[in-house]
Amino acid sequence: MSIQKKSLISTLQTTKKANVAKEEFAPTTVSASGVVPGKVAGKVAGRVAGRVAGRVAGKVAGKVAGKVAGKVAGKVAGKVAGRVAGRVQ
Repeated sequence: MSIQKKSLISTLQTTKKANVAKEEFAPTTVSASGVVPGKVAGKVAGRVAGRVAGRVAGKVAGKVAGKVAGKVAGKVAGKVAGRVAGRVQ
C-alpha cells in the first residue's frame, strides 16, 4: 500500500473520530453565558482533525520530497564522479 493511500486512510479515520466526538458533545441548549456548547465542541473537533490532517499531509510531502531530492542528488553525484574518473584515466 502506498504512503499516499495510508495517509488518506489515516486522515479519514481521524475525521471520523472528530465527527463522532462532535456528535457526542453537541447539545443544542444555550448555556448561561449565551454560548452554545455544541459550537465549542465542533470548533475543538475541527481544530483537532485539521491539525492531524495537516501533520499527516506534511509528513507525506516531506517523505516524497526527500526521496526525490535524494534520487536527483545521487544521479548528479554519480554522473560527476563518472566523468571525473573517465578524465583521470
